[in-house]
Amino acid sequence: MQPLGFWSAKRSLELLNDMNDASELIRAEITDLKAIVQAACAVEQAKRGGPVDPHDTAVQVRVADMILGGLGAHLRALHGGIAADAV
Repeated sequence: MQPLGFWSAKRSLELLNDMNDASELIRAEITDLKAIVQAACAVEQAKRGGPVDPHDTAVQVRVADMILGGLGAHLRALHGGIAADAV
């Protein structure tokens, strides 16, 4: 019997493959996420009449709302991840 916290080589490979799949999905979504951040910045710039940093709280809240509001599930489905209706 193996001590707690140790996995077999097979399980370690399975976890590594899962992490690689997730990394590929994240890389595929980066372009879409950049576009979402740019759009959120544009909305805030229009409201304020001047440039807005992408790290601004209002921009971050808008991006989080879009992602959590269903767009994130759509992007994952689009890039071959979890089906949108499974979330």
